[in-house]
Formats: sequence, structure tokens, C-alpha cells
Amino acid sequence: MKYLSFEYAHTGVRINAVSPGSIFFEGGVWDRRRIHEPERYQRMLDLNPMGRFGKPEEVANAVLFLSSGAASFISGTNLVVDGAASVRIQN
Repeated sequence: MKYLSFEYAHTGVRINAVSPGSIFFEGGVWDRRRIHEPERYQRMLDLNPMGRFGKPEEVANAVLFLSSGAASFISGTNLVVDGAASVRIQN
């Protein structure tokens, strides 16, 4: 993604990525774990600094932002949408 963003920058094409963390939605993997593996579900929930899973619309909002004119000078980035769950340094 970083390489492609550099290669296509002169054309006006912006290339970014969105990396969601644990996202909860009805019928999804975390909903099934909540029902069938409540201890595992709770352990994962407790690991998130915000104390909750993300929502699909929160990931969609990140994609909309990066696609909008408000992000017109952003290219080659990875926007992590995980409620501060990742502790790694992003380059």
C-alpha cells in the first residue's frame, strides 16, 4: 500500500488501508462467541481499553473519511480502528 501510494501519487490516486479491530454485529463471530463461549468473549472484551467492541458503522466512518475531500492529502496510511487495542508502533 505504501509503495502503491508513492507510485500513483502523481496521478491523484490516493491509496490507504483501514484495519479494524474486534467488531461486534448481530450474527457475527463475536455474537456467536458471546452466546456459545461467554468466557472467551468476556476475556477479549476485557482486553480492549475502551471496554467494548467496535461497531461496523465506526469502521465505515473511517472509510468514508479517507474517501472524502477532508482526507485529500492523506495517502499511504493505515488507519487502525480498534479502540486503542493495538499497542504496536505504526510506520
